[in-house]
Amino acid sequence: MGAGCAYSDLAPVAKYKDFPYDETDRGPPMDSELAALFNEVAGIVEMGVWSWDVVTGETWWSKGLYRINGRDPARGPTRDHELKYVHEDDRERVREAIERSLEEGPYYVRCRLIRSDGCVRLLDSFGRTYFEDGEPRRLIGIAFDITERTRANELAEFRARLLDTVGQALIATDASGTIVYANRSVEEMFGWKPEELIGQHVVDGPVTLKEYEARATEIVSAVFAGETWQGEATVSRRDGTIFPALLCNYPVFDDDGQVVGLIGVATDITAQKRSEVAALEGETLYRALFESSGLFISLLEADGTVVMVNEATATYLGVPAEQAVGRRTDELYPAAHSLLKSRIEEVLARGEPVVFEDTWIEPDGARYYVTNISPVELAERTLLQCAANDLTVLRETELALRESERQRLHALEDNRAFYEKAPTMIHSIDASGRLTKVSDYWLDKLGYTRAEVLGRPSIDLLTPASRENAIRWIKDYLTTGSLEDRPLQMVKKSGEIMDVLLSATSEFNERGELARSFTVLTDMTEQRRLERERLELARQLEYAQKLESLGVLAGGIAHDFNNLLTVILGNVELADAHTPSDSPARKYLANIEEATKRASSLAGEMLAYSGKGNYVVKPLDLSREVKAIMNLLRTMIARTTKLEYKLSEELPQVSADVAQLQQVITNLVINASEALQGDTGVVAVRTFARTYSADEKHATYVNGALGEGPYVCLEVRDNGCGMDHETQRRMFDPFYTTKTSGRGLGLAALQGIVRGHDGVVMVESARGRGTTITVCLPPVASPASADEAPRPHDVSPGATGATELADDALILFVDDEPELRSLGQDLLRSFGYRSLLAADGREALTMFMERRDDIALVLLDLTMPQMSGAQTFAAIRAIEPSARIILTSGYSENQFVKGVVDDPLVMFIQKPFRLTTLRAAIKGLLRA
Repeated sequence: MGAGCAYSDLAPVAKYKDFPYDETDRGPPMDSELAALFNEVAGIVEMGVWSWDVVTGETWWSKGLYRINGRDPARGPTRDHELKYVHEDDRERVREAIERSLEEGPYYVRCRLIRSDGCVRLLDSFGRTYFEDGEPRRLIGIAFDITERTRANELAEFRARLLDTVGQALIATDASGTIVYANRSVEEMFGWKPEELIGQHVVDGPVTLKEYEARATEIVSAVFAGETWQGEATVSRRDGTIFPALLCNYPVFDDDGQVVGLIGVATDITAQKRSEVAALEGETLYRALFESSGLFISLLEADGTVVMVNEATATYLGVPAEQAVGRRTDELYPAAHSLLKSRIEEVLARGEPVVFEDTWIEPDGARYYVTNISPVELAERTLLQCAANDLTVLRETELALRESERQRLHALEDNRAFYEKAPTMIHSIDASGRLTKVSDYWLDKLGYTRAEVLGRPSIDLLTPASRENAIRWIKDYLTTGSLEDRPLQMVKKSGEIMDVLLSATSEFNERGELARSFTVLTDMTEQRRLERERLELARQLEYAQKLESLGVLAGGIAHDFNNLLTVILGNVELADAHTPSDSPARKYLANIEEATKRASSLAGEMLAYSGKGNYVVKPLDLSREVKAIMNLLRTMIARTTKLEYKLSEELPQVSADVAQLQQVITNLVINASEALQGDTGVVAVRTFARTYSADEKHATYVNGALGEGPYVCLEVRDNGCGMDHETQRRMFDPFYTTKTSGRGLGLAALQGIVRGHDGVVMVESARGRGTTITVCLPPVASPASADEAPRPHDVSPGATGATELADDALILFVDDEPELRSLGQDLLRSFGYRSLLAADGREALTMFMERRDDIALVLLDLTMPQMSGAQTFAAIRAIEPSARIILTSGYSENQFVKGVVDDPLVMFIQKPFRLTTLRAAIKGLLRA
């Protein structure tokens, strides 16, 4: 055998007594002549011969075997019983080979031999066992030292693999320029297999463009003359595409210094060329990153002189960036200079970027930094770019979390009872993702028993969407051993969905297998619900702000619209008054007047949407108002719609405008009927009183959340098509409609009316399940009787018995619209009055102070720039407390008007107004 050891630990020879005896298989005697022959042969080749007498244990080695084993022949062959000099990983195979030979005869084994000097040799051993009387008698073998040969083969194979794996394409030629070798990178770069190129000439081969053959011939000639050539050239791939390459050609010399071939190296520099094109863009990007990366970045000379710093670094150093340039780091930051200097020297010596981790003790405590220092070649000098990142908070947090997790993991895992009784949701999984342990709290929260879940894949308890995420996470988890704050949804036994936040950690054994895991689940259901409510409230606020903005816009448009309509209506009435009764023009004037009325109605709807409608508010019974228009509602809906009423007889009164409230009821019923889409269905109208508590939640709020307290409610419910989320979101937007025709102002005006009455609209709807809309209005705190309703703010004849002023009374007309001032002058002249015209409040005050004794009445527009109508009113009353004033506006009454119209010397008329309305107002107030 290879080690030549006596194998005395085998079983006694007697165990072989049952073997068949072969008289011819005793083997040759080991006499002196045979031994001399073996020694002679072993001296010629690198081999050793050995013989082992199985019965006596006697061992004989040739000189070659002593030499292979590194053993002195004077010491004789080794008789080690444990095969000590055979490599421990090979001993069992050697034992098995010997036992097999003692049973079957042939012997072969390859093993490693550890010589006495520690050198490891690789041996191939061949031999045969000879038998006597059927029992093993002698084992004779030959050992070959194949160490050097094996190493040479491995080296040759390694070199071949190395040349095939380099990124450059390599070819070699003989003295004639014929290619004799090409590596595998040639195929990757050019598309030609090495065997297809071998035998072709390097100049006129397929990789050289025809237009470059002359240059290629020149280059090859120079290389065969003993020169080395390097440069860029354009070469061709097999598919015909061309690309730029860096070519390096080297001559190959023999022992006599003669050129016997060349070696060519080609490098694809396409990416390099592209990078050169992108250099200018990269510079711009670099500057942006330089300042916005959040890192401390500086560019230094090799001696530490500052070339450039970003603002973050300048702030840290306490100097402006421009003042830091040209100064050395030992001046700017002495504490770090010596360390930074040694780091710069190391980077310059290595010629490549180096990342350093440092801990600095600063006044506010220990700080952890990771600094990347990179050499930058610029204008034949080497600069150093330093990018430092302050990881103090991250490192401290990481260490604290890691220590906390480690302690918690060990503490919980070491005590199963504590694990199960822990007041939190905890579970563990095995390498296949199946649950192995769960805490009692985990079971209580999800409603399962331990027997129902142990052994099940943990992802079985997740919703389908969460299951897809978890499959990806578990794969990473079983590799990295950590998961943090992953949101999931679990399905309880009852079918309810629980939002959880999952964090997990695990430990692996020395083989990289999962040893144990620990997962903590935090119930986030309530937090998620609160977050959804917060988002919903934010959406409502955004919606309310949008409606407010649109309301302001609608009100402004309606105001300007009413001003224009006042001009149109006034001029039409003046024209009509001066047109003969039989004139054909009177028909057209009537058409203009009718169109003006319809436009005024549209403006009224826009004012209603803006919450600035013309309200005559008084205490009302909601059920009574519904009954009052029941017959009218029947005529306005489809015949296939069945109306049902459930009206409360004892409702608290609400403070509302009759006409506006009836418009709300009408709009809701008509919309509900149209939702049936012509099919037979039911629209149910209900009134009731209810007190809402603070913790009650509702599907949808419009005009803010429903406040706590009592409300009087109008509910209109249909079993029609219902609305999806997008339709509900936009249903109160002005001009939004799902109908084929219509202005889309109905529900928008409704929302404005309810908002103007301090009410709330709630909507509950789903596609295919009908819609329920509930209007909630606050009840009247101390309801007044209908007989005590306040005087409507319209034109009245004035106080009875007052003395009328002269017909030619002087009236001050104040309005910022030139057309309205011109119209006002004509109207007052047609009434027989004189007029003074003022374009704004300041001009009106000047005129009033100059002619206060002559001015009988002031017609004052409320909406004017610079000085508003309310300010002008107050200033006039300060001058003359008994001044008669008629207020006008394209808006309806506002809070200011409501506060002054109870004055018998003040009236309000809304634009557009008719001639008769204005004349009656003036006469009534002049008589007051």
